Amino acid sequence: YQKELTTSIADEFSSIINLSIQDPVQQKAMDFLNELVNIYNTNGKNDKKAIADRTAAFIDDRIADIYSDLSEADQSAQDFKSDRGLTDIQSQSNINLNVSAANQQELQNAQIQLQIANSVSDELESQEGYGILPSNIGLADASITSTTARYNQLVLERERLLKSSNEKNPVIVNIDEQLENLKKSMQSSLNSMSNNLNLRVNNLSSQLATINSTIYSAPRNERALREITRKKQTVEGLYLYLLQKREEAQIAYASASPNSKIVDAAFPASKFPVAPKKSIIYLAALILGLLIPAGLI
Repeated sequence: YQKELTTSIADEFSSIINLSIQDPVQQKAMDFLNELVNIYNTNGKNDKKAIADRTAAFIDDRIADIYSDLSEADQSAQDFKSDRGLTDIQSQSNINLNVSAANQQELQNAQIQLQIANSVSDELESQEGYGILPSNIGLADASITSTTARYNQLVLERERLLKSSNEKNPVIVNIDEQLENLKKSMQSSLNSMSNNLNLRVNNLSSQLATINSTIYSAPRNERALREITRKKQTVEGLYLYLLQKREEAQIAYASASPNSKIVDAAFPASKFPVAPKKSIIYLAALILGLLIPAGLI
């Protein structure tokens, strides 16, 4: 069937592909083409859903871990206020938060990126064999995002091939080599990104400490409360961010669409058989019918 299948594009710059096949049974050829496209679209939807499932599971694990940190931060703030008899905490911390708002936002974003990068790196190192990695979780590095997408594509292709072959198949061996190279590339990129983010977090923390010490002089309770609030905001920001990403992953799962759209279902190219050509056979028979007797005579 692969040898008989013919593909062509409708026009030079068109995105429409024509599929055709010749078969002695017209209906069988039409059924084959329709089912071929159906399976192709089904595989595409399953691939997208598999990636969305893995991403959602990864985010759920992170949310479970961060929820305990958020509860701990809330409890620390409550205990601090109760022990020191603080009531109007918001008005006491507004000045400090307004002064360092821009620097604090940058620091929070850098910490979120660092935690996500470390989580993905840990996920990659803990993999036994090759499995789907979470994608579209907010990493700012475009090269890591594209490498992850390519890695997931190869993993899905490898799993499909293993259904009808084994790991010694040359094609699967080649895919394993590509996956190993992508793993090393992603690990190197993640390590480099983590190092850069660590430097950025340290620099921003130093800047924030300098700003807070030079612009205002806060009482001891206010400084302690600011540290608790900062930790709480960082954890809360990451928690809300992951909730948003989980919702996006669920939407991606629910709205997974096929890779292609059927313009026309399979239909007969001709009302009459295209082979063998009767006119040529009749012509050949006529010529031979004249030549053979003439030759004998």
